Amino acid sequence: MTFRQFLRSRGVTDDAAGDFVADALEDRTLPRIKSWDVLEGYMRCRHAIPDAIEAAREVWAEYSATLG
Repeated sequence: MTFRQFLRSRGVTDDAAGDFVADALEDRTLPRIKSWDVLEGYMRCRHAIPDAIEAAREVWAEYSATLG
């Protein structure tokens, strides 16, 4: 499962992680994410606030847990 597929299956929730999911699903420039380093670098490149980066880290951890 790709990260984008995970985002679709996870869905949007009423919290910071859900806000990240909603934004990521709408972001047509989001690259193919294969590691936390790539996602974090993309977030920093987009000048994301620390809370958004932390939400992305939370969602990435959820995704990583599904990979086994």
